[in-house]
Amino acid sequence: MQEKETYVPEGNNDMERLIYAMNQLKNRNFNGIDPSVFEDAEVADTYNGMLDSIMEYNNHFLMRMNDAMIRIADNSRVKDMLTQINSQKEPVENMREANEYLSLQLQQNGTQLIEALAMSKQVDNTLMPFSKKMMKGGKILEDSIQELDETLGKKTVSKQELINVCENSRKQEKQALTISQELMERVQDIGEQIKIIRRNVGEICADDNQRTDAFKEFTIGLQYLTDNYGKLSKYCFGVGSQLYRISRDIDNARNDMFRHNSRPSMLDRLSVFYVDHLTLTWRLYLNAIEYENLRITQLNNPDRCKFGLWCAGMTDPQIRDTKVFQEAFDVHEELHKHAVACFLAKEASDIQEAMKEFDAALGSCARFQEALQELSQHLRSLGITEQTEVWKFQG
Repeated sequence: MQEKETYVPEGNNDMERLIYAMNQLKNRNFNGIDPSVFEDAEVADTYNGMLDSIMEYNNHFLMRMNDAMIRIADNSRVKDMLTQINSQKEPVENMREANEYLSLQLQQNGTQLIEALAMSKQVDNTLMPFSKKMMKGGKILEDSIQELDETLGKKTVSKQELINVCENSRKQEKQALTISQELMERVQDIGEQIKIIRRNVGEICADDNQRTDAFKEFTIGLQYLTDNYGKLSKYCFGVGSQLYRISRDIDNARNDMFRHNSRPSMLDRLSVFYVDHLTLTWRLYLNAIEYENLRITQLNNPDRCKFGLWCAGMTDPQIRDTKVFQEAFDVHEELHKHAVACFLAKEASDIQEAMKEFDAALGSCARFQEALQELSQHLRSLGITEQTEVWKFQG
């Protein structure tokens, strides 16, 4: 059982000594008072009993907060969440670019369809009147030939001249009619082709309108997806930031409880030391992703943290001169070295190296926990067994 430290309160009588002890308590001196200096030892015993009761409750609060901080400090879920978000950044950006391309193509297709309809109407307006004129021209040609025959028949000419003129006229008539018929047939073919083209353009326009509507729905869906990715990313970073602020508030309260409002046993202290460094390790990650800004002085003084100060103040050779103590000390130094390297890599904007050092620090932290557990077993073997039970929440 670990012995509690006591002190001799100043004063000329029990009342003065008691008032002195109460002032010491007000100044956060949680050591007991020596009953041997009191005329009535029951006064000192009552005071010490009261103090033990307060410290017992405060120790339970401390260890409950310490136990909760193990889960709060572990930001692996936030890290996984942000990693997943970042892994989707490139595909979502590709979808956004594809959406812009599709939207542009839809706009161009719409313009081309309008141009196609306009051109089909222009062709129709140009060739259909020409076709009508050709058909009318053929009729005029027939009428002209008939009129020529009648005119020649009325004139007084020699028989041979009349025969020659008629033969030439008939030849020209046949040639003209043949050309006219062929031309009219070609014009009619063109007219039919125009009708087919107009019908095809109409069908294409109808089909393209259906595709356009489908593509519009698709692009709207893509836009919704990409917009929501941005919102999701923002919300995830917001959640991570809020969790960080909560964790800092709870950790500050835990540290205040440890330093000023509790009397933890040696085994309690080892549990606190582990949580300190688990919290520190994950703060390296939060610093790398710029949730917070660490200072180098928070990392490069391993002899000034709680565990470092405890090691420096250890005078018991049964603890100080053991292999388990040295192993815990060495892995603690290693953890702080990786922490400093992670910080410096971040300062140099080498995020990849910073993450590499963070992973190394996380591995050192796990080994630090194992070393502290082995040190705890050694302390128990020496008879140091006092440890505060972690109160479980009863909801």
